[in-house]
Amino acid sequence: MVFIGREAELGWLREYAGADRSTPYVVYGPEGCGKTALALEAVRRFSHWYPRGVAIYLDGKARRGEDVFKSNIQLGDVLADVAGELLGRIGGAAARAAVWLLGRVVERLVEKQSPSNILVIVDELFSAVGVREGAVVVKHAQELGDRHLRSLKAEAGLIPRPLAGVRIAYLVFTSEGASRRELSRHSWAHTALMWNMDKDDFKRLNDAVGGPDFAAAWRLCGGNPRCLFQLAEAGWDAERYLASISSSRGVRWVVAKAAELGLTDALKEAVEDPDILAEPSGLRLAKLLESRNFVVELSPAAIGGVPSRDPELGVGRLYAWQTPALRDAVARALRG
Repeated sequence: MVFIGREAELGWLREYAGADRSTPYVVYGPEGCGKTALALEAVRRFSHWYPRGVAIYLDGKARRGEDVFKSNIQLGDVLADVAGELLGRIGGAAARAAVWLLGRVVERLVEKQSPSNILVIVDELFSAVGVREGAVVVKHAQELGDRHLRSLKAEAGLIPRPLAGVRIAYLVFTSEGASRRELSRHSWAHTALMWNMDKDDFKRLNDAVGGPDFAAAWRLCGGNPRCLFQLAEAGWDAERYLASISSSRGVRWVVAKAAELGLTDALKEAVEDPDILAEPSGLRLAKLLESRNFVVELSPAAIGGVPSRDPELGVGRLYAWQTPALRDAVARALRG
């Protein structure tokens, strides 16, 4: 699939990677909005942006060591140096081990390649290690990104001297709503929203995959690429697609859980206006829906822009349903 749009987001990434950063960014947004595709496109373009720069992408969902890392350069020698640690130090998924060994990978990379700057993108960090443990990893990233702190460590002989002078920028991409709340308790990271595709780029994507009715796809997906691909898999049948996500996303369970908590009326209100989730009466429901990745709390800090309020798509001023389809599936379960 050809990468479409996202020029504003790519521009933000390019600028971010070229500046001195001591505080990493955690970029959050709807599942399937294109965070992974954006990260991989940035890696693909990185040598053009910075001829002596290195971009490293770590896939937090990977289960095999060879699938964990992608880069704009060959990392074979660097990874070979830490392969034993990668495979043996921490049990469980390879990505989990790789997350904790990123510092070692960067250290070996600087020694072998002498890059001008390094961009590290960790995708789905919190899926790999959990929310609380992921927050600790972000703190480690903040320390590694701080050039002043690295200079002090180099003078003390704690890290190799070449590591002190390299620009190192960290990004963490996540769909986990709970991760933003955990990080807001600390000063280790900035957070920024990445939203679904805008209407023009989504139309280009719809045309590229052969969508027969753009208006219907936009009304159902609201610019979410994964939603569009799944709609295509359902033969462009909206009823079939809604039934599929209702089952796969546990919509009936969420509706039943809301009833158990006495939140059915609040859920009905949230279907009409998600901003109810920002009110005192909606806070418990917001926590439930965020934990299931049904809604996103919007933020003025965003890459590519904040979505405009659009009741038809389930987008409020403070909260939004991740896709209109999820909102519709919940509405149907409530009626049922």
